[in-house]
Amino acid sequence: MSSQHTIFDLFGGIRPMARALKVPASNVSSWKRVGRIPAENQPHVLERGQELGLPVTAEHVVYPLGLPIRPVATKAVGRSGSARYGNSRAILDTCGAGAPT
Repeated sequence: MSSQHTIFDLFGGIRPMARALKVPASNVSSWKRVGRIPAENQPHVLERGQELGLPVTAEHVVYPLGLPIRPVATKAVGRSGSARYGNSRAILDTCGAGAPT
């Protein structure tokens, strides 16, 4: 799914989506604000979008604002003292900001 096109964009905005789904605009607005469409509404949203000929997929309904971004893993550092400092020491060491041991 393209990060440029949320499900709200595909429907044309909050108010057009609310009209198409026959729900109050405040409901759709709250879905957008929290980034989640309630599970009980998801099948209806998907079905209605497809009825209207919109390129709505299950992924759009489950992730209405786009797929979540995965965190970047930090590089493990092979120093004897890094274990006692946890990840913050490993991050400092990869940036060259760690204190010499």
